[in-house]
Amino acid sequence: MVRDFNKMKKNAVCSNCMKTQEAKYKDFIGEDGRIFRDFSVSCKGIPTQYISKKLQQVLTEEELVDAETILDPVAWAQKYAIKTDGEPWVARWYQAEMLRCNATRKVTRCGRRIGKTDSISIDILYNCFTKSNTRALIVAPYKAQTEEIIGRIRDFARMNPELANAIKRDVSSPFYEITFYNGSRVRGFSSGTKSGAEGVAIRGQDADRIYLDEADYLMSGDLSSIIAILNTHPDVTLWASSTPTGKRQHFYKWCTDTPTYREFYFSSTVLPHWDTVKDDFLLEYAGRPNDWTHEILAEFGEQTVGVFQNAFIDRATTEYHYHEMQHNIDWTYAMGVDWNNDVGTEIVVSGYDNHGGFWVVDAINIPKQEWTQIKGMEAVIAMNEKWRPAFLYMDEGFGNTNIELLQKYGHDLIATNPSDPGVALRDRLVRYDFGSKLEVHDPVTKMPIKKDAKPFMVENAVRRFEESRIKISAFDSVLIRQLENYIIDHRTPAGRPTYGCLDKKLGDHRLDAFMLSMVAFKLEMSDFGEPVYDSHIAISPGFSSTVGEENRKERAVKRLQRTPEERFDLAKLSYSSIPGNTSQYRFGPDRICSQEAWATDREEEFQQKYKMRQMKKRSIRRRMRPERKNID
Repeated sequence: MVRDFNKMKKNAVCSNCMKTQEAKYKDFIGEDGRIFRDFSVSCKGIPTQYISKKLQQVLTEEELVDAETILDPVAWAQKYAIKTDGEPWVARWYQAEMLRCNATRKVTRCGRRIGKTDSISIDILYNCFTKSNTRALIVAPYKAQTEEIIGRIRDFARMNPELANAIKRDVSSPFYEITFYNGSRVRGFSSGTKSGAEGVAIRGQDADRIYLDEADYLMSGDLSSIIAILNTHPDVTLWASSTPTGKRQHFYKWCTDTPTYREFYFSSTVLPHWDTVKDDFLLEYAGRPNDWTHEILAEFGEQTVGVFQNAFIDRATTEYHYHEMQHNIDWTYAMGVDWNNDVGTEIVVSGYDNHGGFWVVDAINIPKQEWTQIKGMEAVIAMNEKWRPAFLYMDEGFGNTNIELLQKYGHDLIATNPSDPGVALRDRLVRYDFGSKLEVHDPVTKMPIKKDAKPFMVENAVRRFEESRIKISAFDSVLIRQLENYIIDHRTPAGRPTYGCLDKKLGDHRLDAFMLSMVAFKLEMSDFGEPVYDSHIAISPGFSSTVGEENRKERAVKRLQRTPEERFDLAKLSYSSIPGNTSQYRFGPDRICSQEAWATDREEEFQQKYKMRQMKKRSIRRRMRPERKNID
């Protein structure tokens, strides 16, 4: 229960804490709609004096010191905690504040080397040594971090015989456990973040005090067992400590969006010897501004490996609901569809408002269940009828068959109901293969260039966020969390980025559908797609006089006027010669042709027919799509 501090004499630290919390969360509205106006941290407050004046009069000076040592964790540490160099451990001012604070929900956001591991170790030892039957639980992302805290506890115990004699059992397998003769015990676990174990080892554990080290590196799945303990036993004390990573997940919310949590924030500059080590830190972090922000200044900043910067995501987030959005005849819409066998089908529709802005107007998920693919195709047809998108881009990976069925559905409608919006599925639907090479056009030279399809799509979305041209619903938590969770996992030897998720449980399928809808605008409504040619370009002196003088039709006529010999010489530049035979060339996996046979061979005829089919297909799409607008 929250104590009424207005009716008690307050410690100076508590007074500052109250003022900070009340200013930080003034009229804060929680997720449940509750408005926080008063101090909401559950704690008993730090006493102005641990021993009352009446009791001081009846106790001897020695008894008074012993009593205060038991009640004050800072005084206890100075008497019982001995460092490995034989000197007593003395708390710095900020460590004293953290140790004396008895809030049931406490988070410490700290820079490197300020002594947060020592503070946690002292708090565990103090509570287990002075209070019977205390159950302490340590959780960290990796074994080495848990081992660091356990090792520090063992060092303090080893240096003080009184502490060592209080320990009944100390083991490291199957997990770290230290038990005391008074019934208290400490257990240490790693959550298995790297292996994706999601805190399996923690399940079933009970605790009175929970300590999370490097909490910002724990995944959402890792915390499920911790949250279960907190929900089952509201009086359990939680102390989460970490250097921030920039992620906008649980630790960030505890520090910024949860009035019931007491946050301690100390950058590395609070070190008493900061002036001595400052230059060493500057040299170590030279060229790494993000790491300096996170590890030294202890600010959240931007995620080091994140693809989408949190500042741009926050700027794009706008309060509107998808059900409030209506089809606007002045807007242009694009639909992105991601098929997958894990979480079902994700469909996202984005709208271009013709004033430079892109809005996510609708998003749905067809959950994994029986006949998921059929339900997904039905949803695509329904969304197409609702929004009448000019462009439909679909992930080819898991949806190759579905795409063909949707195209056939549109083709069949031509005979039965040619005015049905579903007819557009025949010609507007575009397959997008994430693993392929994409041919786009240089907006300056108009020449075709090859791009990796997935990075091109991602970089296009990133650029739109940086330009502050995207609006996403503040109520679409799935899309927002996936944007924050998206990272560059690694790069191939060729430098191609491979994308992944910090928390694999969150996934990225809605994000993929969103990026597909955005890349549709890029390829269909900008010069990166089908370029617009201008034959009236001024040429700087020194450049070739032929550049910009011939338009597309003139070049096509010139190609048709070439002799068979000229066409053969040009064609063989694109194909491979046969080793040991300079008179024959390979024009495909199964075709070999000589120069003499070229004039009568049907290869040229095949190529011309293919080009005519491609031109016809582009012509149909051009007629069906809206008036060309260059979005860039």
